[in-house]
Amino acid sequence: ASLGPYDVVVDGNADRDGGIARYVSQAQGAARETNNGGMTLFRVAQGQAEPVLGPPIPIVSGRAVRHDDDVRLAFDGRIDTGWGDFPQRPDQWLIADLGSVHEVGGVTQAIGDYLLDFPQRLAIDVSTDESIWQPAWEGPTAAATFLAYLREPRLGALRFSFDPKAGRYVRLRQLESFRSLWRVSELTVHAPPSR
Repeated sequence: ASLGPYDVVVDGNADRDGGIARYVSQAQGAARETNNGGMTLFRVAQGQAEPVLGPPIPIVSGRAVRHDDDVRLAFDGRIDTGWGDFPQRPDQWLIADLGSVHEVGGVTQAIGDYLLDFPQRLAIDVSTDESIWQPAWEGPTAAATFLAYLREPRLGALRFSFDPKAGRYVRLRQLESFRSLWRVSELTVHAPPSR
């Protein structure tokens, strides 16, 4: 819905228990428009716009829970390289060091051609000293992944914005288990957007 309003038609013959219609009706901004011959039309209004991110902040170095030697590939400017850990599990993390304290307002995690290797549930934290971490963003990433591939199919750049926080270190944490790799082909840390 961030791309604009859309319609959903539910065929009552295929939805005998009404589960699909209930699911659609619960979408934010959904309204039942018509019901004609067993077909129900829902209109879903345009939703919240995509995250607005500021300019990139250079990443000086990084570390990860495993495969530390590959972390540099996650910010080398090439979408065909990257860092990953298999399978996805809640103990995984990747830290980007910005070299000095900056105001941080967002992160872009690109996956490239590895569509299924997005993090199932992600947390982003910011720290000035790597001992005290401020939570910046947390949530499931399926919708962000869908939009990323709709927007740029070969890049798959998941965008996350949050209230500005002072930090030198930005940590990404995987919060769920899944049978695929967690891949970070290219990581970008962003300053807050200009007002």
